[in-house]
Order: sequence, then structure tokens, then C-alpha cells
Amino acid sequence: IFVIALFILFIISLIRYKKNMNIAEYLYTQPLIFKWPVIYLLFFITLIYGRYGISFEPQEFIYFQF
Repeated sequence: IFVIALFILFIISLIRYKKNMNIAEYLYTQPLIFKWPVIYLLFFITLIYGRYGISFEPQEFIYFQF
């Protein structure tokens, strides 16, 4: 997860340096075919990491009612 996060931050920094704009402006100028998959990907990554993040313990849920 750390390497993926660093890669995303690197891409964002590269866009800011090359295009001289922030990531929201860059996404706004892109066609819809590019914007929506990026938005959905970020949404699902947030959901998955929120559910299975650092504090996820599968044994805790299995033995919850014992």
C-alpha cells in the first residue's frame, strides 16, 4: 500500500510540475472517459481501505459472539 501511495503522489507531483496545475484542475480538463474511471477507482480504494485497513482483524469478527 505504501509503494502504491508513493507512486500516486509521484504522479500527482509530476502533473503539478509539468502542467503547472493541481490535480483537480487536471482531472477537470480531461474527457469523461478518463474522469469517471479515476473517480470510481478512488472511491472504491477508499471503501476497501476503510474496511480492510490497518485495524482489520478477521479473527475478531469470527469469534465476536463466543
